[in-house]
Amino acid sequence: MAQRSVLKLTLIALFSFCLLKSYAQQGSSFNIMKRDPDLKLLNQGGELVLQKLSDYKGKNIIIDFWATWCSPCVFSIPKMDSLQEAFKGDLTVLLVTDENAKAVGAFAAKYKRIKGIGIQSVVEDTALGRLFPHSTVPQYVWIDKTGFVRYVSYPEAVTRSNVEKFIQGETLDIAQYRFPKTAADTLPPSLKRGARTGVATYLGDLLAKDSLLVSYHVLTDFISGHGGGGRFEKESINLSNLSICGLYAMAFGEGSLKYFGGFGRLNLLTNDSARFTDNSGSGNWSTAYRDQWRTIPGHEYSYFLKLAKGDTSNKYRVLREDLNANFPFVHAYIAQEQRNCYVLERTTEPPTFETTDTSAPVFERYSFLLNCHNVPMSRLTFALKFFLQDKPEPFEDKVDYTGNVNFKYEGSLTDLVKLNEALNKVGLRLTKQTIPIDVLVIEDKSYAKKEVSVLYEQSKSGAR
Repeated sequence: MAQRSVLKLTLIALFSFCLLKSYAQQGSSFNIMKRDPDLKLLNQGGELVLQKLSDYKGKNIIIDFWATWCSPCVFSIPKMDSLQEAFKGDLTVLLVTDENAKAVGAFAAKYKRIKGIGIQSVVEDTALGRLFPHSTVPQYVWIDKTGFVRYVSYPEAVTRSNVEKFIQGETLDIAQYRFPKTAADTLPPSLKRGARTGVATYLGDLLAKDSLLVSYHVLTDFISGHGGGGRFEKESINLSNLSICGLYAMAFGEGSLKYFGGFGRLNLLTNDSARFTDNSGSGNWSTAYRDQWRTIPGHEYSYFLKLAKGDTSNKYRVLREDLNANFPFVHAYIAQEQRNCYVLERTTEPPTFETTDTSAPVFERYSFLLNCHNVPMSRLTFALKFFLQDKPEPFEDKVDYTGNVNFKYEGSLTDLVKLNEALNKVGLRLTKQTIPIDVLVIEDKSYAKKEVSVLYEQSKSGAR
């Protein structure tokens, strides 16, 4: 019997994946009506209607790939509704999701009740998703009234001005989604299978399950056509398309998002921030440069780690060591600094948010609704942190409670005045305070050093 080999890889490689039978292979445009995919439309009355895309023949269409759990998608619903109303008769906005009809129907009912906007969407989609592979949402496909696909764009391109030009047949100067163009034919079997999945993070999953690969460390350059993300398992780490700051944030957060998602808990000491950041977050500054930024070598990387079975090494320490080895110009550590923060704290004793309810737990988190019924306090604090992630001030939980809670809020989660009113009713409040917190310091070794209170320095310690 052949012995299983141990393969450890430390690679710097750019993988270009081939998405079969997709828009990427059609050139700059193709007539989608000739494919005429089947659709399941959940209308505003909650009825499931079988359609063909050709039912919309002769109309300008914007396909909006979305998901109920995607906050940017949900934020865009009023805008897309307004655009369709403004260009009534000239434009059809077609929402498309792979989620099931039951989930979308429940979401649509809540959205209609709270926001007053009716939703109809293609559900349980596979056909359009195969034609236009995407690893992130929202994603927009522009189809002219002759049935030709003209653009596949990011959200920032969908403006009233661009829609008007599109309807008039003018050429739009917009950043388009970049589809992978060539297959990685020379990759090992696991990597080839990963390429065919069309999702970067799944590459690590397939590697982790491969019968021949006992352990590995893989670092790649930006993987074209895929979004960023991460997944942590007991003996593996899968990170896709993250900046140097993002990679170190994951390494020091050790499975949490504590240092990830902005500069609230980051102190970047460098004269060349472009080398460390990916410029792919929210806001006009970042989206304006997204198309050209991500494909510049040295701006984003993917990392995949699998420990051998039974290996008790701290996988986050291994990740930090690998990052140090591949980015020798970086010095990363945790320090304590005074920062302005959003602090969640108690206002009454005993607080009314605590519960000993024995009924079934319910957790709903949308941009317009937060419903925590008999769920751990951590679910509430995570939701608040999630909706505050674009704020420059980090979120700090000072409630010191781990039991279950009841809290319900209907309204914009970014409206802090109304949110605080709801929190006050259950004995909580969210206020801005200046307090000492742990901060991830990422220092370019060529940068003039600043004095900081070092709590943990990676170069001198092992596992935390």
